[in-house]
Amino acid sequence: MTGKFFISPSFLVCMVSAVLMAGQSPLSREYIDCVRDEYKEHFYFMGYKPLKKFRGVPSIVYVMNSLEGVGCISDIVICGDKAKLESEGSVSDFLKRSKKSYTIVDQYGSIDDKVLGEFCVFRKNVPECSISANALKGYVNTAAYDKKGYALFIASDSPTTFSDSISGFISTAVKYTPKSSIIFPIVNMQEKSWSPLLRIIAHAFHRKYLFLINDTEHRFRNSFKTLLGKRDGFRVSSMVYADPYRVDFNSINLCYGVRKMFSKDVREKIFTLLSDHKCKYLWDRYFSGKLTVKECEPFVSSVVCRGSSGITLLPIKDISSTVDFDGTVEDDKLVESYLAVKTRAR
Repeated sequence: MTGKFFISPSFLVCMVSAVLMAGQSPLSREYIDCVRDEYKEHFYFMGYKPLKKFRGVPSIVYVMNSLEGVGCISDIVICGDKAKLESEGSVSDFLKRSKKSYTIVDQYGSIDDKVLGEFCVFRKNVPECSISANALKGYVNTAAYDKKGYALFIASDSPTTFSDSISGFISTAVKYTPKSSIIFPIVNMQEKSWSPLLRIIAHAFHRKYLFLINDTEHRFRNSFKTLLGKRDGFRVSSMVYADPYRVDFNSINLCYGVRKMFSKDVREKIFTLLSDHKCKYLWDRYFSGKLTVKECEPFVSSVVCRGSSGITLLPIKDISSTVDFDGTVEDDKLVESYLAVKTRAR
């Protein structure tokens, strides 16, 4: 890794480009039904989520403000509905006073054939406004692209992903480069505490976790464990640190559905990418309570990585970074709860 450095609490970290994912596709009936039936949540907002306001501030502005507070972030590319973003006054005002470099890329723009060839992607696998298409559109406009380096990809619909979580994740993630092409944080859920910030976790307990044995060096107290106490509960985070040149963008859209892991259709499609014996082994280990975090890594790598590169699943403990706004009543209440606690803590 090359470039300017800033001093981290523990070591030196390169300046990092960030891609702020602000694209949005129309919600499908299947997705709405899945959230209602599997997660018991109810949609009420069908608008452009990055501009959904909480306490009078759009979701994306909260994330921009968090990125502003991370010293190692050098440039930010926003990939989303350019017309809507540029017409939003609070976004424009923020960009005028920001000390960082921002670029807005239209999610409705096409991807050049040269770019597709450079990343070995078939056009049919990156439909307009999809997460894989927007990630590529954003990345090729970053300083990281010029250096063929890693970049941070972060969701714009997670206003409770705060600066300390982002900087802490990056500081740890860089230790796993260049061995891992993707460093993906999985959030180690914690039990209720008398701490004001952790007390609101009770509101998140209706969400389903992925239970794995944490055999990594990153273990935390008060983790949410199963009754037998061997497996921790995990949820996905709103960010990922990756080298796009070693990512298989042909499968990213499908794998994005893993965030709704308990959807039968998504589960079946994902495991069609694995051989039958791998799939059987994975599920046998999981349902017998023996599957570990490190055992999951090669399975995930075989789907989302190119060549022999691999993925690192990195347990982190910032629960607020798991909260994204899908448009449900339950999401709204959860976001407001975290923002209220954050405001009181200042």
